[in-house]
Amino acid sequence: MRDNFFGDGFLLALQHPHPAKILGGLKGAVELLAKDSTKYSVEEKAVKSWLVKHDIAGAVYIKELAHIRTSGNPIRNITEKLWAVSEFRESVLRTANGMYVYDVLKKEGMEKGFERLKAEFPHIKSKGLTADEFAGRVSREVLIDYGRSSKTYDRIIRGFAIPFGKFYIEGSHLIYKYAQKHPIKVVLGLSALPILSQVLNNRDEETKKLNMQVPDFIRERSLYIVMGETADGKARIWTINTPQDALIG
Repeated sequence: MRDNFFGDGFLLALQHPHPAKILGGLKGAVELLAKDSTKYSVEEKAVKSWLVKHDIAGAVYIKELAHIRTSGNPIRNITEKLWAVSEFRESVLRTANGMYVYDVLKKEGMEKGFERLKAEFPHIKSKGLTADEFAGRVSREVLIDYGRSSKTYDRIIRGFAIPFGKFYIEGSHLIYKYAQKHPIKVVLGLSALPILSQVLNNRDEETKKLNMQVPDFIRERSLYIVMGETADGKARIWTINTPQDALIG
């Protein structure tokens, strides 16, 4: 859960004009999701109502799992264990971003808020949408809208051919769209973590020796950081999920 949360959070931060506000809003998002709805304040009720209206939390990866669970796919048993943590993890990130978007519309009004959101998220389509509809789309699509798919896709792609295909297809498309608007930011953002991992994994002689113990299959396929040494003298590593994992090609 920790690794995926980092990867999803990094994807959101890469596209967001104010990543620090999203980070600061995580606490409020967790509190809103965990709080007894009967104890909501008037403002919390309004925010939650807006999030439910636009199916913000409902756009999560959990929808991908739901189709796999009923498809007879062999991966089903694995998804049983991922079900609860995946849903809450993504709901927190989507809720934090949804609360940010809702706040923009509330403070600046529909017209000015609409223009601001279009400027901040130029890669999300706004044509033909009202300010409220666009705000909902932004809240869903910056972390891949798993709820937006055809019946044919659900039956063939999700249910049989590529169980988690939405992540790669939509994730690649999302990053490519954003790169067209902000190419320098995307290049720098996607390069930062691999460079940082190389620096940290070679920060001193002891870490270099531990880094040499990392298996080739991890070294070749994963972004990781050597965190130290285990009790039995082996390298203790943290593998990191990043937006690059979604890219096709």
